[in-house]
Amino acid sequence: MTPVAARSTSPPRAAIAFRVGIVGHRPDRLPDDAAGRAAIRRRLGEVLIAARDAVRAFAATPDAGLYAAGEPLLRAISSLAEGADRDFADEALRLGFGLCCPMPFPREEFAKDFGPEAELEPESARRFARLLSGAPTIFELDGDRAQASAAYEAAAGVVLNQSDLLVVVWDGGDARGQGGTAHTLQEAIAYRVPVLWIDAQAPFGWRLLRAPEDVETLGARSGPSTPENEEDRAALAVAVRAVVDAELSLPDPGGGDAGGQREKAETYFRQKRPALNGAVLWKLFRDGVGEFRLRWPRWRVPDFVRALEADWPGDAGGAEGEAARPAHWVNDRLRAHYAWSDGLADLRADAHRSTFVVASLLAVTAVFLALLPFAMGWDHPHRIRETAAVLAELVVLGAMLWLLSTAQRRRWHEHWLEYRVLAELIRQLQILIPMGGGRPLPRTPAHLAVYGDPVRSWMYWQVRAITRAVGLPTVRVTSAYTQACLDHLEALAADQRRFHAASQARSGRIHRRLHAATVGLLVVSILGVGLHLAVFRGGVRLPPDIREAVSRWLVVLSAITPALGAALASINNQGEFARLAKRSRSMASGFARFEARIAGLRAELEAGRQVSGLARAAALAADMGEMMVEENVDWRVVVLDLPHVAG
Repeated sequence: MTPVAARSTSPPRAAIAFRVGIVGHRPDRLPDDAAGRAAIRRRLGEVLIAARDAVRAFAATPDAGLYAAGEPLLRAISSLAEGADRDFADEALRLGFGLCCPMPFPREEFAKDFGPEAELEPESARRFARLLSGAPTIFELDGDRAQASAAYEAAAGVVLNQSDLLVVVWDGGDARGQGGTAHTLQEAIAYRVPVLWIDAQAPFGWRLLRAPEDVETLGARSGPSTPENEEDRAALAVAVRAVVDAELSLPDPGGGDAGGQREKAETYFRQKRPALNGAVLWKLFRDGVGEFRLRWPRWRVPDFVRALEADWPGDAGGAEGEAARPAHWVNDRLRAHYAWSDGLADLRADAHRSTFVVASLLAVTAVFLALLPFAMGWDHPHRIRETAAVLAELVVLGAMLWLLSTAQRRRWHEHWLEYRVLAELIRQLQILIPMGGGRPLPRTPAHLAVYGDPVRSWMYWQVRAITRAVGLPTVRVTSAYTQACLDHLEALAADQRRFHAASQARSGRIHRRLHAATVGLLVVSILGVGLHLAVFRGGVRLPPDIREAVSRWLVVLSAITPALGAALASINNQGEFARLAKRSRSMASGFARFEARIAGLRAELEAGRQVSGLARAAALAADMGEMMVEENVDWRVVVLDLPHVAG
C-alpha cells in the first residue's frame, strides 16, 4: 500500500486487501511419499485460488464501492520453515500473491535451520533463499537461540496478526511447545481468526474452524475425501468465500442493522473539511470557566493531514536513523486516515458541545425576554415595545429549536463519538504495526450490550480494512529498533498522561465552578424574593414609582437567577465534568503505570537480561492500546445517553 495522498478532499478509503497465513508441520510430520506431499500442496493451492477468486468476486459487488479504486491486494503470510510453509509460499507466488515473511531470527541465523546438518528436505537452504528473494516484505525478529521456543512463538504470533484466514496443516497430534502448529491454532481461535484446517495425513481432508468446540471434534478426522474430488473443491471454495465476504463486508451488528452500518460508513466517506469552524463557543466557555482565560477562537479549519505531519513524521523526515524508518513508513500510510477521523471528531465535538451551551443560554434569554415587558412597565401605551419583546422571544425560541433539531438531524453527537473511536483505533495501529501488528478487540461489558459490540461496527470494519491494506514494513529488528519502538511508546504514554492530568484539573475546576455558580444563583434568587417581599410590604421606604420599578425587577431577578442556575447545572450535567475528571485521573494513573513498565523493560534490555525484546514491547503496546480504546468505547456508552437539552 502506498502512502495516502495528503490533499484528499474527503476521508481516505483503504484498498481491498486479503491475507492468507500458514502454519504447518515440517517434513518430519508430513507424508514421506511424493504423492502425499503433492496432495497437500494441491490443497494449499486450492485454498489460495478460492481466496483469490472470492476477493475478485467481492471487488465486483456494490460493497466494493466503500474501498479505494484499484486492483485488490492479495498477500500470503509464511515464515518459510521447511514443509507446509514453503509449499504454501510456492503456490502463493505462482498465483500472484505478495509474500510476507515473518521470521523468528535474522535471516542469516534462521538459515542455519536449513544447513546441511539440520535440513529435513534436499537443497533446503537454496529453496529458502529463492523464496525469500521473491518476498516483497520480510520481517526479521530478534529471536535468540538460547530461547528458541519463544522466538518461534513470536514469529507465529506475527503470522497470526497478519492473517485474515489462517491455514493450519496439522496431523491432530500433540503440540510440541509454544509457537508450534497446534498452539498457534488455539491462539487463532481465541482471537476469532477463521482457521482452515488441512489434515496432514491421508485423505487430507479439511474443515473450517471458528470456535474451540470445532477443534475438539477433529479427532474424528471426518473431513471431505481427497483434493481430486470436484464436490470437495466446490465446498472448499464456498467455505473460503464465506470467510472473505465476512472479512471484507460491513458487519451486521444484529437486529438487521447492516444497512445502518453502511449508511454510517458512507456518511463518513462523504464528509468534507469546512473552511471555517463556527462552533467556537464551546472552547470559549471551557477556557473561560476552567482557566479564567479567553483565547481568540480559531475560526479557520487547518488541513487535517498537514497539521499532523510534525507529530507523525514520514519518510521525508527520516533523519532519526534507520531504526525509526519503519515508524515513518507506517506514519505515511496511516496519517491521512488518523488525521481525518481525529479532525472530524474534534469538529463534531465542538458542534455538539457548543449546541448544548447555546441552547441552555438561549432558554434563559427566552425567560428574560418574556419578563422584560413586565419589568419595564410596557403596558397599553407601549404596545410596540411589548410586541418587539414577544417577537424577540419567539425568535430566540425558534433559534433554540432549530439548533437542537439541526444537531439531531446532522447527528453531531453520534458522529463525534464514532469518529473518536475510529481515531483511537487507528492510533493503536500506529504503535502496533512496527512491532508486527496486533488485533485490537475493544470490548463492551455484557450489561452494556444494548449499545452494540464495537467489533461489529463500521468503525472496526474500517480499521480492519486499513490494517489489511497497510500490511507490514520490511524490518530487521535490532536492539536499536526495539529501543526506538519503546521510545515512541514511552512518548505516547507520557503525552497521554499529561493530557489526562490537564483534563482532570480543568474538568474538576469547571465542575466546581459551575456547581458553585448554580448554588450562588439560587441564594441570589432567595435574597431577591426576600427583598421583594420587604419592598412590597413597605419594609423599605421608597417613592411609589421607584418602589414599583424595583419590585418588578426583583420579580425578574427571582425568576431569571434560578433559570440561569438550571442552565449552568444542565451544562455541567451535559459536559459530564465531574465524571470526566475522575476518568481522567484514573487514565493518568494508568499511563503512569505503563511508563513504569516501559522503563522496567528498557532496563532489562540494557542489562541484557531480555531477549526477543520486541515481542515483550508489542505485548505492552497491545495492553496500552487496549486501555486507550476501551476507555474511549466506554466513554462513548456514557455520552450516548446525553442528548441535547434546552437548559
